[in-house]
Amino acid sequence: MASAESKNSMANGNAVSELQIKDAQNLLPHLESLERIIKLPVVGAAWDKSQDVYGKVKGRNRVFNWALSAAEDCVARAVTTAAPIVSCLDRPIQYVDQTLVKGIDKLEVKAPIIKDTPQEIYNQAKNKVIDVVQPHIDRVVKLKTAGQQKAASLKDLAWQKANE
Repeated sequence: MASAESKNSMANGNAVSELQIKDAQNLLPHLESLERIIKLPVVGAAWDKSQDVYGKVKGRNRVFNWALSAAEDCVARAVTTAAPIVSCLDRPIQYVDQTLVKGIDKLEVKAPIIKDTPQEIYNQAKNKVIDVVQPHIDRVVKLKTAGQQKAASLKDLAWQKANE
């Protein structure tokens, strides 16, 4: 029966792995802190990008596909094996989870920028830099203009003196 399952998993490829991963996820305790962290826009964007890269790497080459599928299978089996032990530690895990949630709440209050999307963070940083640098740029432009005017008036004066 084990060989029939392995042949089936080899034939179905990702479908069996995804099913095993879903089953393994159901064995783990629900962590609100992890859910909250993944919902942060910057973390979510990084997660989505890493999943995209992982999918491309896995789909690019049969050897990578085999190796990564084997690793996924190992992780799913490890979760299945560790689930009874983890369930015994549910209370301490929930305590740590709630402590992390409180920390995330405090962080969102003290550093509200973590709730912004990467594009908003980029725009805010760009605007801050422009606000700091723009007065200096304006001053340099004024000095340049004043220098050009002074040079032009000295040139005109020199031509007048030369013509006299």
